[in-house]
Amino acid sequence: PPNIPASQNQEFRVNINLATQEEISNMSLSISFDPQVAKMKDVTKGGFLGQMGAEVPFLKNIDNSSGVCIIGFSSPDVSRGIKGTGIVATLIFEAQEKGESSISVADLSANSPDGKALTFETTQSRVTVR
Repeated sequence: PPNIPASQNQEFRVNINLATQEEISNMSLSISFDPQVAKMKDVTKGGFLGQMGAEVPFLKNIDNSSGVCIIGFSSPDVSRGIKGTGIVATLIFEAQEKGESSISVADLSANSPDGKALTFETTQSRVTVR
């Protein structure tokens, strides 16, 4: 969602949605946020990645001290990827101090099964803790 209202200590979730007509075999995203406003508790793999099978390598690295989370996935079969629309991951936060923070994609890298670099438009969400 573009705007997320939250109360202190309330848990809230942000889905990372993807829409593509080209096959993606791997992707890495760097998500930025203000950890004083919203602490990231976890990242769960989205159902969209199930198109690649049950054992999709999925990376998550949360650094609340710097307000950065790295998410990545790759196809177990290098000759195929996923395409269409769906949820790649769900970010689980806990609202902290009163204030506002954007939750945005700071960096994104993606490739097709043949190694071609793919580009995407990204949007951000804004959380307001009251």
